[in-house]
Formats: sequence, C-alpha cells, structure tokens
Amino acid sequence: MPSPKAPYAISLRYPEDLTPGGRSRVLIDQYSGDVLRAEGSRTAPLGSRVITLNRALHTGDVFGIPSKIVMSLASLAVVAQFLSGVAWWLKKRAS
Repeated sequence: MPSPKAPYAISLRYPEDLTPGGRSRVLIDQYSGDVLRAEGSRTAPLGSRVITLNRALHTGDVFGIPSKIVMSLASLAVVAQFLSGVAWWLKKRAS
C-alpha cells in the first residue's frame, strides 16, 4: 500500500523486455483510479532505452554468460590501462 499521498506504482513487463522485472511502469491515483503516468519500454525515450540495454548487457539478460564475460574483460581492460599508465608515468618520472 502506498503512503497517504503517494499513488499506486505498478510494474509491467512486455515479452520483448530484456530484464526479468520489466521496465514499464504505471502510476495510478489511489483515490480516483486515474492513470497519472504511464511509461512503457516500447514508448520510452531513446535515453531510457539505452540505459536499460546497458544494464541488460551487464547483467547477462541479453546474451547470457557471453555478455557477462565480455563486460568483465572490458572492466579488467580499464583497470589494466590505468595501471600501465601509472607504471609508464612512474618510469618516465624516475628517469
């Protein structure tokens, strides 16, 4: 149940949604039953869809284990770039 001033929030999932919980939401006024806001994954702005896809790729909802492996390797590559940059900087500074 929502607080006395908050609307009901209902989460929905279309079959093509990439995450198990879905990304569609409807807010309903608790007193009148009017729909206050409806945002679906099919009609969401491009920015919202990109963020949803990014999360789905990172959690393996899109391609499963292969996407988790690719994202893990990409994360390790960022750390390796940072460490090699610091090492080169220290080496150049020492000489």
